[in-house]
Amino acid sequence: MDDVIAPPTYIARANALEYEAIWRLGPDGLELQGGPTAGPDVVLRFPYRDIVGVRLSYAPSRVDSARYRCDLRMRSGQQLAMLSTHYAGIADFEDRAATYAPFVRALIARVAATNPSARFRSGKNPVTYWLEHLFLLAMVVLLVFVLSVTGFAPLSESSWAKLGIVLGSIPLLLVYTRKNWPSRFTPDTIPKDVLP
Repeated sequence: MDDVIAPPTYIARANALEYEAIWRLGPDGLELQGGPTAGPDVVLRFPYRDIVGVRLSYAPSRVDSARYRCDLRMRSGQQLAMLSTHYAGIADFEDRAATYAPFVRALIARVAATNPSARFRSGKNPVTYWLEHLFLLAMVVLLVFVLSVTGFAPLSESSWAKLGIVLGSIPLLLVYTRKNWPSRFTPDTIPKDVLP
């Protein structure tokens, strides 16, 4: 008797408010059980031909610096997001890169095969990317202005600690900036910076 081969699966939970999401690559479409849906047993199906956009990005948070993201845009306008880490508890995220990256590659191949007009992008949306950087630049200018007006002397120990945290986050910011540069890619040349 031949064994039935199960479709490739990726399982992750985005946060405490969602069910565990079970993503499956079905023969004709992507299936999602649980996640942000109405319940853990609800299964939604998204035909590959209806996926018109895929965006891969690096999406760290304060407590989850290893997180990557795959955003799908459907022909109907609906959007789905899949994360490379699994919420295990408060400030506790499991890295699921070993199953996330191959799943996303297989998903992209299936979307490209059934919908040649689908668009594949990496990094942030250009408007979002540049607005984030303009805001950050404005905050740096404000910090320099405040420090030049008040001087460093009146800073308390907690203020020095906060300034240290801000300066310590600069390396993560540089990685985020480099990995999320807005661009396009083809399904056979996925940029390494947007997959774990």
